[in-house]
Amino acid sequence: MENLKENIKKIEPDFQVTKIDEHIYHMVMQDPFMADCCSFFSSIEEFMEHGIGFVIIKDNQLVAGASSYTFHEGCIEVTIGTHAQYRR
Repeated sequence: MENLKENIKKIEPDFQVTKIDEHIYHMVMQDPFMADCCSFFSSIEEFMEHGIGFVIIKDNQLVAGASSYTFHEGCIEVTIGTHAQYRR
C-alpha cells in the first residue's frame, strides 16, 4: 500500500486520481471508452454496493480508469483502460 501511495504522489499535478462515486460514475458511463469500467453493473446502486474503482482526470476529462468489472462470491475482476494519447 505504501508503494501505491508513493506512486500517486509522483503523478503530475494536472492529473487527479479520484474514486468512482455517483458523480464520476455518470461521467464514466457517458464516455464510450471508459464505460467498460462500470458497464457490467445494472445500475449505479449495484456498482456502489458491489463495485469499486478509480479514475484519473485531467482538464475535466477522464484519461484512465481501473475498476471492478464483475463480482462474485467475495471476488472481483478488474478492468483497466487508458485513453491512447495518455499511454506510455
